[in-house]
Parts: sequence; structure tokens; C-alpha cells
Amino acid sequence: MINRGCSPSGLSSAGCADIADAVQNLNILEESCACGFPNTSVFDKFSCSTPIILQDLSSLMPLDVSWHFTMPGFMALISWTAESFAKAGFYEIVPCLYSRLVLLLHSSNDYGRLAEIHGRIRDAYTVLNKNQVISKHNTKRMFSSYFRVGFHGIIFGELNGKDFIYKEAPFTKLAEITHRLQVRFFFITFGYLQITFVEPYLEDFELRRRTTKFHCNYERFVLSLPFTIDGQAHGSLSTQYKRKYILTTSRCFPYMKTRLLVVSTESHTLTPIEVALEDITHRVEQLDRVLTTEPPDVKYLQMLLQVGSNLINKFMFNISLDN
Repeated sequence: MINRGCSPSGLSSAGCADIADAVQNLNILEESCACGFPNTSVFDKFSCSTPIILQDLSSLMPLDVSWHFTMPGFMALISWTAESFAKAGFYEIVPCLYSRLVLLLHSSNDYGRLAEIHGRIRDAYTVLNKNQVISKHNTKRMFSSYFRVGFHGIIFGELNGKDFIYKEAPFTKLAEITHRLQVRFFFITFGYLQITFVEPYLEDFELRRRTTKFHCNYERFVLSLPFTIDGQAHGSLSTQYKRKYILTTSRCFPYMKTRLLVVSTESHTLTPIEVALEDITHRVEQLDRVLTTEPPDVKYLQMLLQVGSNLINKFMFNISLDN
């Protein structure tokens, strides 16, 4: 990503638009961040793990980066990007990136590099075939966890009253991000943070073409909160409601920054019968996933069946009380 129409001379932008088009990232040519090419000694200390703000690039302006604007520099940038996506587990993107080099290498009769690139494409497809999705919920490939963080209190200044979606590493627990933010804002005494787990939200028509969670461009997230009419969080089967909040961010994940501002919020209220149907559907999906896993996870299946029997007995008891 590079500044739109204002490329700093200290960082290479050659090939960035081509890469963004290959990976189908909607965050093309952003205004606030730039990513350098860390494959030379000059740029060893500049990596994409931390955004480089354009206003801070004055010290990089005199650097000579003419090599990056040559064909070898473009091909090296594509190769480095494909290797980075492979290390991150985004194997679907690897063939799309390497396809940008195949015609160039054909024109130069570089058959050694062609053999190497086709081998890496084969490796990517081999991994994808091994982790082929049997059902629409694939547990073998885990990606980011997302949390909504709300800032409340005048002590936060411009952040007061704003919500952000934080992108965290896989398997990040709520307690972990809570502890980290508490350490960061330990001096705050007249304000509080509201931290909740959220999941990417996709409409039904999107789920038909986005069958795995590897797909990028997440900008909508869902948060569910149970409630009852009398104010309690949980109640009987006939009084249990649920409110779903759909949060829309200013940009799409993945992004250069690990948090994005929430710009709009929608809310939908589910009736007790809709809550029950959603719980049953979720339980069926869990059973389908564990039954189609190779090899079968017997312990997880026993846990689901045990929980399911307890829920059935509880629901039958609640129905008898309601009648």
C-alpha cells in the first residue's frame, strides 16, 4: 500500500497496485500508510509489522531505490509477497501472485525460475488439497480473532464514545486482550473500556461464494447479546430474546493497522423462537463438523452429545413449566 498519487521517493511502490489486484484487497492505495520492501540491507529495519506513516519518511528521501523500479525488482517484490502469504497460511493467494511472473519468465526463457515457481504453486495446491473443506466450517485453518473495544470517558479525549474493531492473533482470549489494554491504559481512572468478542458477518449470498474464512475484505462484524423483557440476561425458553449488533468498519481487514473505527451500527432483535432455532442450527453444524472430520474427534463428539442431552432435558423441563 502506498499514498495515492504521492509516492515517497524513499519507499518502493512498484508492483504494489498489481499485488493488491491479485489478492483482491479493497484497501488499495491508502492515504495514511506505506509499506517498504524489506529485501535489501537498506530496508532491513522497515517491515510491514508496523505501519510507516508518510509524514515520518523525511529521513528516507535521499535513499537510492532505483533497483526496485526495474523488472528484477518487480519480480523480487512479487516473489517475496507470495512467500509471505504462504507463511501466513493464505495459500489461495500464492498461485494468483506467481501467475504474474509466469509470462515474464516465459518471455525471457528462464526455465529454471519457471520450474521453481511451478513447484511452489504445486506445493500451495497440495496443502489446499490436504486441508480441503469438507463442510463450510473448517477448523484446521485458524485465522485472526476480532474484538470490539469501546472507549468511554472524557479522559480518552478524541476516543471517547468511539468503538473500534481490533484484529488479534488466532486463539486470542478475551482475558489476554483485556490485560494488554489495561496495562496500556493503566493511568486511566475516570474512564472504562468495553471489550467484547465479535465475529465476521456475511450475508447468505456472500456465504455461497466465500466458503472459507481465508477470504479477505471483512468490514462487517456481529455481536450477540441475550436479554429478557424483565431486564435479566437469561430466562426461560419463552422469555429468552437476543439482540444482534452488526458493526461496520471504516476499512476492510486485513489492513495495515490492527484496529479500525466502527462507523455504523445496526441492531436486530430475535424472538424466543428465533433464538431457539439459531441454537439448534449451531448445534447441528457442530455435529456435522465433528462427524466429517478425518479422523473423527471422539472426545469432542462425546462432549457435544453430553451437552446436547442436558440441553434437551432442560428445554423439555422449561416447556413443561411454560405449559
